[in-house]
Amino acid sequence: KLEKAYDAVFEAVSLSAAIRNNLGIKLRWPLSDMQVRVKDPEAASLGNSLIDQLSYLSNVKQINVTSELKCDDNHVKAEGVLVDVCLNKVINENLYYEAIAREVVRRVQVMRSKANLDLEERIMVYITGDDEVKRAVERMRDFIERETRGLVTFSEVGKPLLTMDWDIEDKRVKISIGRLTQ
Repeated sequence: KLEKAYDAVFEAVSLSAAIRNNLGIKLRWPLSDMQVRVKDPEAASLGNSLIDQLSYLSNVKQINVTSELKCDDNHVKAEGVLVDVCLNKVINENLYYEAIAREVVRRVQVMRSKANLDLEERIMVYITGDDEVKRAVERMRDFIERETRGLVTFSEVGKPLLTMDWDIEDKRVKISIGRLTQ
């Protein structure tokens, strides 16, 4: 029974990934909700831990396990063998800002690796970009700092170890990183 439940979770993840791929929405970009209808009675008991895993693996904030899918124009439906899913495709302002923050985090992690900085080493992160990028970074500053083990600022102080220009969703973003001096 547990094996069937895991199979249902992984099928739901696969279906949501296929929907994202068709829509051009990266897995790194969070979505608000997904409905899941479990068709196989042996897999029907998705406990909270499996729902949490499904939420994490599909990067969806809320999972609703239901006996009937209610899909509107904001949702995309996909059918599987064990489950059917209905994924909300709308990216509101909060989700958009979180997505931009995740893109920034990914770039900083790449830069940290290129600069041969230890994973645990605290760093300064200097970011310049357009107003929208700045708003996203300001709103998601705590998340970015936690994920990068960095202190985020919008003005360069001192000499950075590495500076790179990035294209994030058609926006030019300049990121510099340096060691955080005590």
